[in-house]
Amino acid sequence: MLLSMGLGTLGSIIVSLGFSIEMIAIGMIMCGAGINVSGGMLFYFLNEAVENIKRQKYSIMIQIGYNVAAIIMTGLYYFIGNWRIIFIIISMIPAVVAFFFFVIYIEETPQFLLKG
Repeated sequence: MLLSMGLGTLGSIIVSLGFSIEMIAIGMIMCGAGINVSGGMLFYFLNEAVENIKRQKYSIMIQIGYNVAAIIMTGLYYFIGNWRIIFIIISMIPAVVAFFFFVIYIEETPQFLLKG
């Protein structure tokens, strides 16, 4: 989980600081590779930590969050017009905060700890 989040976070920093289209493209590939893996793993954490009654509700809330974020980014671009500022505010800063949160507070999944 940390490797995929680290890859996504590094990719978002590269996109934000990119000075050429090639550098931005490499950063976007890193973002996609890291965030898609950690996004998929999020549901495994949810399955292990949440009881059956609330699991589906939380899964739907996570999936709706992606769509709401896309709508917010589109609206911000319409009003601000600078994609780099929007990417830094909406993508890079939350990715860095989430990465450091996982590094500091999240150890392993509950199922893994029971096996060890």
